[in-house]
Amino acid sequence: HIAAGWLPYLATPAFPTYTSGHSTQSGAAATVLADLFGPRSFTDTIRADHHLTPPLAPRTFASFDEAAAEAAISRLYAGIHFSFDNRDGLASGQCVARTILERVRFKED
Repeated sequence: HIAAGWLPYLATPAFPTYTSGHSTQSGAAATVLADLFGPRSFTDTIRADHHLTPPLAPRTFASFDEAAAEAAISRLYAGIHFSFDNRDGLASGQCVARTILERVRFKED
């Protein structure tokens, strides 16, 4: 449900839309980090100055998954991907991460 006159903030890139690489990488990273440090061990607030009007409000994340979901949806807002690109990218990244975590053991120092 996007307004007819809406324009993306960024130019549409010349690469395939499916799946979103940012979403895939974010899903994988969030899954691995949550496994290593716990699902809610991450809380952060970021401020980004992109010279947009209106300016972006500070973004606060309560978990790795929440930050990954925001990274994914940013691709929709930028007009680069569709929602299914992001949804499937997150799921794909999570699947890859779980598969790696099942097969890799990290040494504790």
